[in-house]
Amino acid sequence: MDYVNPGQSVLWLWGGAVSGETIQATVGNLQTKVGEKGHVRVEHIDRLLLSNHSSSTFDVVLSGTILPPTTVHSGDVLAEVARLLKPSGKVVVCEPTVNTDDGGTLRSAAKLGSSLKLAGLVSVSEAKEVSLSQE
Repeated sequence: MDYVNPGQSVLWLWGGAVSGETIQATVGNLQTKVGEKGHVRVEHIDRLLLSNHSSSTFDVVLSGTILPPTTVHSGDVLAEVARLLKPSGKVVVCEPTVNTDDGGTLRSAAKLGSSLKLAGLVSVSEAKEVSLSQE
């Protein structure tokens, strides 16, 4: 959540089996970071395409940021994220990946980067590996 600053408009996308307590704590932390002049919106990733957010609304979009990441982002969801993001905005996408692409559900980090670019996002940074253990 280091990408969130005071006064920003943030969209947090969650999915999978996330507890109500985790959702409340995450939203509370984000609200504290954006302060009184910012705002936080929350959507379940499976419902994002049904939402009625205007284009170029958010400074930051966070998706799949609750560890361990379980969300695999479809091309349609990534395109919607690109539509909702302000031109100077940032997206943080956490997604499980595999080392070699075998055509299964999970894709490699390189293919995730390609999917982000195909969705209309530019200046895509190289994927960073996140340890799933507590060590």
